[in-house]
Amino acid sequence: MDNDKKSLGEKFETVHQHLDIADRTLASLTRELHEEINNVVDDTEVDIEYDLDTGSFQAHLPVDEITARINRRLDPPFVVRAEGTKLVIEDIRRSVDMEIVEQESRLTGREYIKGIKGIISSLEESYEVGAPLEETLTLLEYSGMTREKAEHEIDKLKQKGEVYEPATDVLRTT
Repeated sequence: MDNDKKSLGEKFETVHQHLDIADRTLASLTRELHEEINNVVDDTEVDIEYDLDTGSFQAHLPVDEITARINRRLDPPFVVRAEGTKLVIEDIRRSVDMEIVEQESRLTGREYIKGIKGIISSLEESYEVGAPLEETLTLLEYSGMTREKAEHEIDKLKQKGEVYEPATDVLRTT
């Protein structure tokens, strides 16, 4: 009985340590992201208009440019996307089925291709124009695929007509 209590106490202590580490990591990440966002916004040119009739000011922020610049500075698997007037920072691993790509050796060719298309499709849902190629490659790399292999697999999907590029460096599934 004492061993069970000790074991439970040890488990509690371990969980507490893991939560403490996660809390410090998230706090640190939050500070870093805040600093990066402020640096990018400070360096961004803002178009301001004054309306004489209403006496109001309007500031136009280039949201797409800001999100692209922040994404270039962020380390994977985090990405930033614009959602109306908010910038949403997310862990792209949460929005896709990473497991299917990680299990390449145990899957049939069709299941493997379906997994890659699933990742592209998931990213498509986060962006109006389609899945950004760079983020797709980063996510495939993060899942364990080399960049060269990821590029090769995407090219094969394009050749088969299962993926197309509606704009430069943007992917869509068919």
